[in-house]
Amino acid sequence: MPELPDQVFHIADALNWEAIQREGLLSTSALINRAGVDARVRSVLSAYRPDGIVAFGVGYVRDQAPMPPAALAKCLDDGLTPDDWYELVNSHVFFWADPDRLARHLRALRARPQVVLTLDGPRLAEASEGLPCRALP
Repeated sequence: MPELPDQVFHIADALNWEAIQREGLLSTSALINRAGVDARVRSVLSAYRPDGIVAFGVGYVRDQAPMPPAALAKCLDDGLTPDDWYELVNSHVFFWADPDRLARHLRALRARPQVVLTLDGPRLAEASEGLPCRALP
């Protein structure tokens, strides 16, 4: 795994902050599993979400508006479908390593209150050793 900078950041919706303090950072998939939601709600939370959703037992689940299925299908290869992509995205927790990109993303989220977690990059890398992690360009 590539070296992380001294600090990395995670953006969380403020509605989720209490649960994060209690349970730690969890992916959308892990939140859905932990909440034990029924199949209908699970299918809505696991698929393309043009709008964010406040889901009982899960918290606020962000939209995926920048990734509409038709546009996404043109970008994927190796037989990966948009539904596969949403499943992949939902199974991860994301961190920002670049403060400028963090600031840009925060501006895009300005409609809702956010909490920014600042973490020690090398300690996070050490703690996650052996876990399935991937660095994106």
